[in-house]
Amino acid sequence: MAIIKSAQHPCSIEIPDEIPACKQLIYGLVDPRNDQIYYVGRVRRDLVAQRMRGHCGNVYDFDIIRPAGIYWPKSFRLNERKVLIFNAGLVTRMTILALCDTDEEAIAAEKAIIKQHIKTVLNTQGK
Repeated sequence: MAIIKSAQHPCSIEIPDEIPACKQLIYGLVDPRNDQIYYVGRVRRDLVAQRMRGHCGNVYDFDIIRPAGIYWPKSFRLNERKVLIFNAGLVTRMTILALCDTDEEAIAAEKAIIKQHIKTVLNTQGK
């Protein structure tokens, strides 16, 4: 496994060393504290490392204080999850959930997998 790290942001993601042959893949980001998938995404096979760097590149170490009754968008909660994992000294894991050969197949698979993990995922596409 390789680990993608951000020099500027509190985030690390472990990715598989070998990505099976396919055009696109559906992946999950797994919280190592409870082994739950908290994000499902779709990426071209040749852009996996770049996409994981992108996940780490938009994470900011917010002062995590949430007053009661205030709505926090899922994008904030996604960043918060990555920061909490990092601050616990752990690494988010990327897991491959499906391999797809067409864009249509990948879009349908991503939506179906998000629905399967609806209780734990923090992204909203496909809901």
